[in-house]
Amino acid sequence: MFSKVFLFLFSICLFFFQSASAIEPAPARGDENRIVAKISGHPVTETQIMTIMKFLVFKEEDGLTREALETMPPGLFSQALDNMVMRTLLLEKAEKQKITVSREQIDDHLQQFMKGFPSNDDFVKKLSMYRIKKDELEKHIEGTIKMLRVIDSAVKDTPEATQEEIEKYYAERRASILNAEQARASHILLSFDPDASSKQKETIKKRLEKIRADIEAGKITFAEAAKKYSQDAETAAKGGDIGIIRRGQESKAIETAVFSTPQGKLTQVIESQNGYHLILVHEIKTPGQANLEDTKDLAAKYYNQRLRTKAANKFLKEVKDSAIILMLMTQQQFVERNSPKWENIFKK
Repeated sequence: MFSKVFLFLFSICLFFFQSASAIEPAPARGDENRIVAKISGHPVTETQIMTIMKFLVFKEEDGLTREALETMPPGLFSQALDNMVMRTLLLEKAEKQKITVSREQIDDHLQQFMKGFPSNDDFVKKLSMYRIKKDELEKHIEGTIKMLRVIDSAVKDTPEATQEEIEKYYAERRASILNAEQARASHILLSFDPDASSKQKETIKKRLEKIRADIEAGKITFAEAAKKYSQDAETAAKGGDIGIIRRGQESKAIETAVFSTPQGKLTQVIESQNGYHLILVHEIKTPGQANLEDTKDLAAKYYNQRLRTKAANKFLKEVKDSAIILMLMTQQQFVERNSPKWENIFKK
């Protein structure tokens, strides 16, 4: 479940929420907004880099105080430039493919993004602190959707495994699949970034524990909570339904929690590499109860997901490797020119 290609693409989505909006024309001259670099011919301005930097720290939740941000964090310039490389090239492909995004799609993704905050007020306050306007964030979301479509387009023709490959894959694992315990379950995911601080993680964990308490108290059903809060958009729309999982398929922490929880009950909050999970165990099937056709279909689906993920990774590497970067300003020059602007953003 958690290894699906969607989660890979969702992580790309979160990655690009940290980046600047669509490629903007850059002036050839002018002291206020100089060109920092050219990425395969596309000029990148100081304003664009500053925007990326704001979004890079925006994701930090409670990990950084306003006081800590008054001085431009070391290394932020190079991170922003790295992000801009991938963003520029993917948006260029999106433009060539004439990809468009509807207002409804932007609103749907905005709602998904807002789930990462305890309340709408917290969301608005965070935008205000970073001097980010809502329409600016919406432009980021629009660009993100375009980039995800570029990735999806690149892998959509990935050949599915042949019947022979599936049979071989299944045959090698048939005994373990049929004899493994299986569970039918639903989950709620609150994600965190790979570099999230302990404080950030604790805040997210407490949010999910509060959601769990509300479900147990009957204030909201699990399906309603999944639709409202879960950041796994693919399963949230289905009330968190993730179908069948089997022992040996997931991380040790998830596996232990799921198969030690009685049917119809909630697990405790579980941490994985993707975030925190709350799982409702609908049914447990003991070894030998698994259906042959169901497990065969599961094996085929899992194998094809692996092929798509591999194709997506290959595509992104090729995109990044194709970049031709011409630097027109050093990091030191950028910091000297833009530190006052940065300090003004977070000045009380």
